[in-house]
Amino acid sequence: MIRISKNLSLALRGIAILIVIASHYAEWMYVEPAHPVAASMIKTWGPPGVDIFFLLSGYGLYKSSKKGVDATFIRKRFTGMYLPYMIIAALINVYSGAWKEISTRFVIDYLTAAEFWYIRVLAVFYLIFIASSLFLRHFSPIGVCLGVLVYSIYLFQTGHYDFWILSNAAFPLGVCAAALEDKLPEFFGEKSAQLCILAVGLTGAVIAFFVMQKNGGSGVEESFSAELWMNVFIAVSVYGAALLIKDYKAPVLPAIGRQSLYIYLLHSVMFYALIFRLEHMGYAPANIITALITIAVCTIPGVVLSKIWQMKPKREGNGK
Repeated sequence: MIRISKNLSLALRGIAILIVIASHYAEWMYVEPAHPVAASMIKTWGPPGVDIFFLLSGYGLYKSSKKGVDATFIRKRFTGMYLPYMIIAALINVYSGAWKEISTRFVIDYLTAAEFWYIRVLAVFYLIFIASSLFLRHFSPIGVCLGVLVYSIYLFQTGHYDFWILSNAAFPLGVCAAALEDKLPEFFGEKSAQLCILAVGLTGAVIAFFVMQKNGGSGVEESFSAELWMNVFIAVSVYGAALLIKDYKAPVLPAIGRQSLYIYLLHSVMFYALIFRLEHMGYAPANIITALITIAVCTIPGVVLSKIWQMKPKREGNGK
């Protein structure tokens, strides 16, 4: 039984990509904001947005794996994330002229998504999940937890701090939540239990937030542990809220969520292509208009490529 519907999952992804765009555009915009405190706060929204993506990715991946982790399962993951990345990244390299300086390092960076940390980290999570499902079977959630922990420690030890690690726990949390739903359907079917999950998440996130602020705020080394826990509890809150909502009918957010990968891949290019033409409008209007155009334009490759993935070759003989 799927407890977070596909439409709700897409709506949450739509919210997540809007949060990520807002945080990035607020950070990249060089015009002095009219409300610097608000702008400073928006800049810190990135990791919570990624929390939602990682949580839903882990949750959806486990649900999909119930049909079997085989060649079809792996192919869908490839065509769903990595292949679109390769196509869009190649177009960006052509647009920016980066392809003119092709080297071994350039090829390695391109294949490993060095310029798109989210793609690289999520691809590693997918590999961890696939390996755990193939070799550990019934213990795959435990394998995913251990694998993500080891990878996160590796990132920390190699100097990849902050956003490289802050949201990582959300992925195994999503996997474990989906696994527990299968084991304890009657527990997760009770509204009181769902409210408890939401309350624990919100309480933990608020406490961790104030501890983080006391130790220097977001991005400060002394507050890193508190910020890490805050993102864990934010993921728990999102999961609890999703269980309570169950479904989502309005079309706009799911439509944005369906194109969230393409928006993520192209939003930085779109920002620098537009912002210099709109800077005279001021901080907030320029950012908002840039974001709206970005969302509109980025639906084009998403729709085109999704149509290509859905194309099936005609059978020989009867022409069907």
